[in-house]
Amino acid sequence: MEEKLFYNALAISSQGNYKALEKLRREHGSWERAWSAFRSKTDLPAKPEEAWKKIEAENISLLLPDEPGFPPLLLEIPWPPFGIYVRGTLAVQSPSLAIVGTRRATLEGKAIARGFARTLAGYRFSLISGLALGIDGEAHAGCLEGKGYTVAVLGSGLDVIHPKTNERLAMRILESGGALVSEYPLGTPPLPHRFLERHRLISGLAEGVLVVEAPAGSGALAT
Repeated sequence: MEEKLFYNALAISSQGNYKALEKLRREHGSWERAWSAFRSKTDLPAKPEEAWKKIEAENISLLLPDEPGFPPLLLEIPWPPFGIYVRGTLAVQSPSLAIVGTRRATLEGKAIARGFARTLAGYRFSLISGLALGIDGEAHAGCLEGKGYTVAVLGSGLDVIHPKTNERLAMRILESGGALVSEYPLGTPPLPHRFLERHRLISGLAEGVLVVEAPAGSGALAT
């Protein structure tokens, strides 16, 4: 538990900056020692105990890579996360597939994504996507229609659902037994570069990726 407390405080203080966290971990070997060093260099560090109470109040869990329950596939990706925040039940099973695509999807693209997700849910696929408008949202919705299991990976803190129009969809995912996942601490805003960073988690939670409608330059192609 101690390492979780200090990791969470460092994640907040560094605003979820992966390179900054990597540097601290490499130089100090543990999050507790990294916190001690970080605290000596800043006047306004997050307080580990107080920050942890906020996580508990939000019914969110934090998983570190060496803990049971941390998805093993995430350890195989480039730059695996140092920790993931989870709301709901993270229980991705094989077979698993990520379905992603453009936010500016056509009606045909939306129908294709929704149909694929609905059908695959019937075959007990775990379906992963990013809760975005367009293809992502349709994939989650189709999975729910098929009574399947789905995980949404956010590019923000779990208390900052983006876009707000998908807040109800996020609640439906949780009510169905699915999960919301992020590597960012509470309060982290959805900045553009964070969506690119979260794509590696979407692909890392799944055994394959289905891209539905992604123009040149689409973030879905990064996934």
